[in-house]
Amino acid sequence: MKITKKQIRDLDEGKTTVRELFPDVFEEKFTGWAKCDDDPKWMGYVIDGKIQYGIDYAGNWFSEETGWTYIGVDCDFDRPATHEEIESALKKEAIKRGFVEGVEIKELLGHNEGSFNINPKIAMTSKIEYFAERVFIGDLLIFIEGKWAEIIDQPKEMTVEQIQKELGHKIKIVE
Repeated sequence: MKITKKQIRDLDEGKTTVRELFPDVFEEKFTGWAKCDDDPKWMGYVIDGKIQYGIDYAGNWFSEETGWTYIGVDCDFDRPATHEEIESALKKEAIKRGFVEGVEIKELLGHNEGSFNINPKIAMTSKIEYFAERVFIGDLLIFIEGKWAEIIDQPKEMTVEQIQKELGHKIKIVE
């Protein structure tokens, strides 16, 4: 590499950074979970320096599926996330989504180039675990590569008395 006297002077005067002079040398291609120290809720998964999915500043999940994504935009993260930060954030997100004991889900059964096989299963344990970039409830896979398993909505069974108590007034069932 060669550097000119003008480039050295410009660098010395603060007009140019070394990164601007040699962008290929300093090009960062980070892949992994990243954190922004300005906001403790934010955590994003980055592939080759581009944010793909994660948890935004308000604590909400973002991805291509949610309609809000950072794909194609240079990311603004401070550092790689620690294992503990990743595990904590993904467990909180799983609970927020309703992955609890007894819930029926369409489990993610692995993947092949982004396609997922889905099978209905009932979660028999409320223990949520993070392992090898995946989240499990018991032995059921509920998160992998930005995709969450689907919870199958089950009707809540209640007696008329339970409904009246919950509503705070009497009801009459009409058909």
